[in-house]
Amino acid sequence: MPPLLAFFAVGGALLVLRLIARITRKPLSKLRGPKPSSLLAGYEYDLFNQKSAGDKEYKWYQEYGTAFRINGPYGEEVLMTADPKALQYILQTSGYRFSRPIEFQRRISRLFDKGVLWAEGDVHQRHRKVLNPAFSAQQLRQFLAIFQESVSHLARKWKEEIAQGGSNEKQINIPFWLGRMTLDVIGKTSFDFDFGALDNKDGVPLRNKFQNLFQDSVQPSEANMIHRTLERYVPSIFRMFPSKENLRHRDFLNETHRVARDIYARKDLVVDNDEKKGGKDILSVLARANSAEDSNKKLNDSEVLAQVATMLNAGQETISFSTTYLLYELSRHPEDQTRVFHEIRNLRDQIGQDTVPSSNDYDSMPYLNAVIKEALRLHSILAGVQREALNDDVIPLEFPVTTTSGETINQIPVRKGQRIHVSLGASNRLNCVWGPDANEWNPSRFLEPGYRRISETHVGVINNLTTFSGGNRACIGWRFALMEIQSILFGLLESFEFVFPTVSSKSNPAKLEDEYELQRVPLNLMIPAVKGKEFRGPAAPLKVKIRHY
Repeated sequence: MPPLLAFFAVGGALLVLRLIARITRKPLSKLRGPKPSSLLAGYEYDLFNQKSAGDKEYKWYQEYGTAFRINGPYGEEVLMTADPKALQYILQTSGYRFSRPIEFQRRISRLFDKGVLWAEGDVHQRHRKVLNPAFSAQQLRQFLAIFQESVSHLARKWKEEIAQGGSNEKQINIPFWLGRMTLDVIGKTSFDFDFGALDNKDGVPLRNKFQNLFQDSVQPSEANMIHRTLERYVPSIFRMFPSKENLRHRDFLNETHRVARDIYARKDLVVDNDEKKGGKDILSVLARANSAEDSNKKLNDSEVLAQVATMLNAGQETISFSTTYLLYELSRHPEDQTRVFHEIRNLRDQIGQDTVPSSNDYDSMPYLNAVIKEALRLHSILAGVQREALNDDVIPLEFPVTTTSGETINQIPVRKGQRIHVSLGASNRLNCVWGPDANEWNPSRFLEPGYRRISETHVGVINNLTTFSGGNRACIGWRFALMEIQSILFGLLESFEFVFPTVSSKSNPAKLEDEYELQRVPLNLMIPAVKGKEFRGPAAPLKVKIRHY
């Protein structure tokens, strides 16, 4: 038998054996759950083909409760949960007993390289320990001036754009500009490197590649999803026949590596500079880790390069998109935008027009922080994460669920190898946790003595929001993100008013209607896009008016 034919024969036999094992092994058979549209691609096909992220799974949680069974690829049973106690157990209490499936690690490495987002177990602990000093609250306060100057630079660019039109306002694509600004911020704060993305300099190629990164991922066909799931069973075939999506990801990572190598080449200068030996910016921390003798504190050359690539990619879009959704919601709720603006003016009256606000000043503004938290809750950038039980275990539930036989249970036994889909976005919208208005915009829920969260189970890193995940794999840069969003919101609302664009109705020209509908495109991140134009990349055009006072 020819070698290639033998290879496919062996691979096919292994795949059949695995499918038989999946179909005959039904550990979650007592749980209720929906049937997927595709037997081979499983529930992931349904999730990735939603018009807007959450359309299907939020309804599933309303029907089946906080935990249910769903079919994965090739008949595999997957536990899907957003229950607070289950998330606390999986992400925090027993974090390292639930790892990410190997194919998801491979997907992460294709976009972010093998840095802290990719690592597992002891390797993850070592990466995290090395990076922690760069994200301390004390260190982040030193970055505040860079956040504020970057926002001021963006405001100047927008005012120039508006002035060219000869009016007081202009429609601006928010994520396009915020993505450039956040790339500049990451460069300056983390690596003392100026991308000049806002000024169309070195950062533009990386930004352009990201703009088109998910072009082949939007609303994937069943065939594309089946191809993706084959990586789980026969990764060698997957590597031999890469999809357009994989080729685009590879091209993006190559560009990221090019930029990362330019930054990494400067590490020796950082080590040799006496003034920076005690520095805690990411480049200084990585440079010291690269030269460390202690194996528990050391990162080799490839690991350092991977951390740079990870921070470049993970640190800009999450903040850019989160702030886009925040400004979108404020444009839809002008009364809340006005309330935040009045809070900004009140602070200005206290500290003076020319005084730069401190981080304590930002923290002292209750409504500014309430709208930020509500946007993070309602539009969780990361919809969910995948986990796999490393041992037989029992997952507790805060809210009991009903089985197919009508029995009520408050815990779910799982076997070693059981796959679990942790729904971060759904956990932020559960009625049993956040009340009957869980799917509605209501910043007042975060104010005292206002609305109180029903569940008191501690999940997440801020106000029990799972937007930044939780436990040992919680977003290491969540404080960085929060402080940057505070700076952006303060700086932009002080200078501009944001209005959702409207047009005359075709049926009744005297009536105004929304110009477009904003979609949350379900990809690796929940990407803001205009309905019907999802393939064009991130977009959320808003009318931006210069404030005069």
